[in-house]
Amino acid sequence: MNIIIIGAGKLGDALVSCLTKEGHDITLIETDKELIETIVGKYDVLGISGNGANIDTLRQAGVQKADIVIATTANDELNVLCCLLSSKLGARHTVARVRETRYSKQLAFMRQELGISMVVNPELDAANEISRILRSSRTIKIDSFAKGRADLVELRVEDHSPLEGVKMSELSSRLKCKVLICAVQRGEKTIIPDGRFVLQTGDRVHITASHIELEKLFKTLGLSKQRVHSAMIVGGSTTAYYLVGQLIDSGFRIKIVEQDRDKCERFSETFPKATVICGNGTNDSLMDEEGLGQYDACVALTGIDEENIIISLLARSKQVPSIITKVNNSSLLRVINELSVDNAISPKDLTANHIVKYVRSQESNDSSSVQTLYKLFDNSIEAVEFVVTEDCACTHIPLKELKKKNNLLIACIVRAGQTLIPGGNDTMAVGDSVAVVSSDLYLRNLDEILA
Repeated sequence: MNIIIIGAGKLGDALVSCLTKEGHDITLIETDKELIETIVGKYDVLGISGNGANIDTLRQAGVQKADIVIATTANDELNVLCCLLSSKLGARHTVARVRETRYSKQLAFMRQELGISMVVNPELDAANEISRILRSSRTIKIDSFAKGRADLVELRVEDHSPLEGVKMSELSSRLKCKVLICAVQRGEKTIIPDGRFVLQTGDRVHITASHIELEKLFKTLGLSKQRVHSAMIVGGSTTAYYLVGQLIDSGFRIKIVEQDRDKCERFSETFPKATVICGNGTNDSLMDEEGLGQYDACVALTGIDEENIIISLLARSKQVPSIITKVNNSSLLRVINELSVDNAISPKDLTANHIVKYVRSQESNDSSSVQTLYKLFDNSIEAVEFVVTEDCACTHIPLKELKKKNNLLIACIVRAGQTLIPGGNDTMAVGDSVAVVSSDLYLRNLDEILA
């Protein structure tokens, strides 16, 4: 597909990286010449120095033949204008990043009335994800397939855990529940395990299961239900603003720690039910004084990744049950994993994944195109959901006889509302929702799993 990306910031860079790897023809428009040169030097893309809201610049980029134009500049109004002009000049689809909280209630209007195909907001995406984690009955991240009928959960194998030393072929019988470990990160390696693989302490694993079977697993692992009632949020970012609004409405007890006095005043005025403290969240004495260890959750949302990591380590030392860390620098995600800090959230990666899913859905005319997309372990593995259609070549063939690509497995099948963890004798049928976990990062429809 011909894709134009306007703006070479963090999100623009992430999109160029993802979409070039998927084989798309990318043209990048950016006013900063040095930034253009840097990205063009890293990726095989065409760079144009100019204003994406300039008609001549858009025509130079080939907007009249563009399949998708994605505007990701730092200015919301400019992004909307770029999309409107691109649509008028012939682009098939447009995507605008809109971040300001004052526009958050107008996103549906922008899509329906202005003709913008998709509106994305990294900060709101991150707040929604954090809120979802905190609202769940456990302090771990759970994603879902098939409209919530099957779950994908990430766990770490701890010392003396029932998972330690378990061979994959013996997993269900040993744990007395029907679950599937579909991906493992061990040190620098990411692995899609076969039946011979044996778990070790320190492994990070992704597990698929139905709700009922997952509850059995949690009970076996001693992961008791623990509802979060209170949270300390460190950093008065836009993400924090969205998040506090959601949590206050749900009855959470919230304390906000922020250094900037103007931001503190804004939070105090907007959220009178929250306690706002003006101070440095990396200060151990201050956090002790404010009772960090007495909160159910700590969410580190400052604008500096390294500060967020320090805050999270401080919270872990005070045995805060749930710790969530915002990180934009992908290279630091592995550092967080090594430090055993769970639930790292990257706003740009969340939004990039949403856009990549949209691009794939537009690229494929097949109704079995991507339904759900999760990127696991620093984007090295994907979990993708498809719906089986009548023209699919994978139906009615036992999985053990299906000639699949290497490093790929069928993680679960949802049929008529029932979740099946498949074995070798199981088959896929028309209408099934099928979750595929693969190190092939570019699956667009179910037939592409075939070798």
